[in-house]
Amino acid sequence: MTNAMWLVIITMTTVGYGDGYPSTHCGRIIATIACIIGMLLISLMVVSLTVSSEFSKEEAKAYYILKRLYAHDAVKEKASDVIKAAFRLTNVKGFQTAKTSSNTVMLRFIWFTKMKKSITIFKNDNKVANNYEQPTDEMLHQL
Repeated sequence: MTNAMWLVIITMTTVGYGDGYPSTHCGRIIATIACIIGMLLISLMVVSLTVSSEFSKEEAKAYYILKRLYAHDAVKEKASDVIKAAFRLTNVKGFQTAKTSSNTVMLRFIWFTKMKKSITIFKNDNKVANNYEQPTDEMLHQL
């Protein structure tokens, strides 16, 4: 029974078995206490680091404001890319004429593809920008 308890404690504290280990009951009790104290110290350090690295309420608001501003700037940039692609498409040589060569058709296809990709990126960035309107914890607090 004592061997089973020793193996459970050593496994749960993730100390491992190692080359050297206590063989007497007194030594196992001391090792068990040392393992538990070690676990408590490590968990206290993790908790204190987590608490010290969390944003305060004001810092979280500032962070989300900055994220929202950067996201809206990215959306404007993507919208300008869509407009540029549309203008490039209309300026392809021979776009207005009835005669089309294979080169013109290929250029149109390339610009249509680029414009479609730009529109997709714009839509995705717009969704992301709209998600930064309010922090989740603040929305839950208001509910």
